[in-house]
Amino acid sequence: MVQNPQPWFAVFLVLCWPPILLASIAVMRRVTSDRGLAAVAAPGVAVSMWLLAVHVASTALQSYTQGVWAGTLLAGGAAAAVAGRWWRRERIRIGDLDPRLSRWCWITAVLATALLAPAACRWAFHDEHLVTGHLAMITKIQNGAYPPRHGTFPTSPLRYHYAFDLFAALLTTLCRLRADRAIDVTSLAAWFYTWCLLWSWGERNIGRNAGLWTSSLTLFGGGVAMFMPASEPSSRVDRLLSWIPAGGAMANPPLASYFLQHPWAIGLPIALCILLLWSDRTMPRSWPRIAVLAVLFLLLSLAHIVLFALVLGAVVAAEVVLHARRAPRRVIAVFGLALGVLVLARALGGFFSDQPTATGSLIRFAPHGITGNLSGNGSWNLASLGLLLGLGILGLAALPIEPRLVLGGMAGVGLLVTNLCRYAYTWDIVKFATVSSFALGIASSAAAWRFLVARPTPLGRTVGLAAVLLAILPGVAFLGVFATDMSGVPHQFVKSPARLTANDARAIDWLRRHVSSRDIVFRNLSASAAYAQWGGLAQPYVDPGTQGFGFPDSMIAHRNRILADLPEDAAAYRAEGIRWFVLDDNDAQLRRAAEVWQRQGQARIAATFGGLCIVEIH
Repeated sequence: MVQNPQPWFAVFLVLCWPPILLASIAVMRRVTSDRGLAAVAAPGVAVSMWLLAVHVASTALQSYTQGVWAGTLLAGGAAAAVAGRWWRRERIRIGDLDPRLSRWCWITAVLATALLAPAACRWAFHDEHLVTGHLAMITKIQNGAYPPRHGTFPTSPLRYHYAFDLFAALLTTLCRLRADRAIDVTSLAAWFYTWCLLWSWGERNIGRNAGLWTSSLTLFGGGVAMFMPASEPSSRVDRLLSWIPAGGAMANPPLASYFLQHPWAIGLPIALCILLLWSDRTMPRSWPRIAVLAVLFLLLSLAHIVLFALVLGAVVAAEVVLHARRAPRRVIAVFGLALGVLVLARALGGFFSDQPTATGSLIRFAPHGITGNLSGNGSWNLASLGLLLGLGILGLAALPIEPRLVLGGMAGVGLLVTNLCRYAYTWDIVKFATVSSFALGIASSAAAWRFLVARPTPLGRTVGLAAVLLAILPGVAFLGVFATDMSGVPHQFVKSPARLTANDARAIDWLRRHVSSRDIVFRNLSASAAYAQWGGLAQPYVDPGTQGFGFPDSMIAHRNRILADLPEDAAAYRAEGIRWFVLDDNDAQLRRAAEVWQRQGQARIAATFGGLCIVEIH
């Protein structure tokens, strides 16, 4: 296996974690008098402060290696000063750290995480294994250059929400975890924390004993695709995964599936911290609360751009509706917060990074939506949302006005965008529908609580329980396929990352020390994925995820012609940024060309590892 290029003594930076957490608790005590809310939201605030500090420092220094130290020490030092001062002033005791969650919250959170664990730990599907997938992004950050660059066209910065990948890279640096294990640990911890945050939101905004319904309906909720007739032949596993076409397009899988598309794993808990803090009314609005919300929103812009846009828009719109007449100053303050967050988010980069090669708008108006026709859209929405749509509407009506406006705004805008717009290159427009599923899942728990807890009747309890079980079945079934290791899983779901030979591992270690972040390393297609995933090394191949970043078709076509023809002129590769070649016995054509380049003084053999020869074009 390849070596971690970051120095081992970075593990001592772990000592900065306790003061950062304690400072976040102290800050939250200035923001809310609800001690349970302060404790449950503090980890999200702590992670946000730490990640933002490391991201800003790494971007300013153009180096992740230096940014880890600068950002973590700066955050830890400032946190230690704040914690020491505010803990004495507020007289905070260790007993105050209780998040006030019932034992059933902890028990069910453990059980839900155990159900997710096989899919998270034994599989590497969705966008984890691509050339510009999450495993490659983490190892690319490990290499030291920052911000990370695109894995196929590294002259362009990576325009993506990569807070998850930065967090996992930090775990590989401070805890010496392997990159794929850091993904697993981050996913499981985030799932557990999200369950607890949802439980806390339900108890505070719906009523006593509502937490179970809020957590389960949101994280396991899904549509009814598995029960609908498919237009194409589908297996039992396809149906259990909700992996079937509906109305002319693939049905949107349940939120449990999207949680394993890793930006959601950071985005959802941060969004919930924002919703919990915004709905808290135990203390008047103050600058500490505005500051904490700004930090959370800024990390959300780096974590998940669709969640960021819809949560920020819904909160601002709700403030306008509720307080435009009675408290105009408050509305002005919220507009100021939103404007400041947008300006700073633009400066932070991530999804807002400049990419001069991208052309035109990526989201386009399409009145026939995702399927191309109105009836198809109806089938698709039913397959993708199912009972969450009906229960969510009932729940919105039962909620207090403030969460009703925010959740309703998120759900409504998400569905409108999905049904009236298209993404230019991929089906990623459905992520707006996933935000709708998230909001409707939370709202559905209000309807479930009313039927099952608040005003139970024999008929209402029977119907309500049946509706809840059917609504959460898609998520449970999806994870159950991987937990039971069922056969017949579609090929889109990858079992594990690419495997490495010993010589390839040695070659990757050598290349990571010598290759610029803007250079492309050629390795034949059979072994190329491993160099991207385990080495973070840019590869020449255009995988299915490349077009979604907005690169022009002409640029992609030219790259594909180079790879198909394998020209003998070294200048053709140099113009593409392909400066390094790792050649084996299957690369006879390129080996002959490399010999010519060496005689002409255009290239040199930089290193050899067994049967592998590394050639560098000058």
